[in-house]
Amino acid sequence: MQPYTHAEDPEGCFYVTLNLVQLQADPELVKNKHVRLDLKAGEECPTNIDCLSLAPRWATAESVEMPELTMGEFDWHKTLTDELTPLDPEVRLFIEDRLNS
Repeated sequence: MQPYTHAEDPEGCFYVTLNLVQLQADPELVKNKHVRLDLKAGEECPTNIDCLSLAPRWATAESVEMPELTMGEFDWHKTLTDELTPLDPEVRLFIEDRLNS
């Protein structure tokens, strides 16, 4: 059975993500594959690509800064105690064991 998404095919056997320069350098890379083509603003998506499927994505900016995310003072044990009290004790123990491993 073949993978369902690009993330499930890290070796690029069936799914590849390329930019226009990579595609133009070696068009054979996409033969018999599902292609996600990252395009910069203003780039045209080619229509003569020999691939199984093509999903173009146009960038909206040259670089995007990702905000730093933190869990802060989040405490799983407090959440289990405060929010999941009605849980069956065996289920609670199972969750606590997984959190401690």
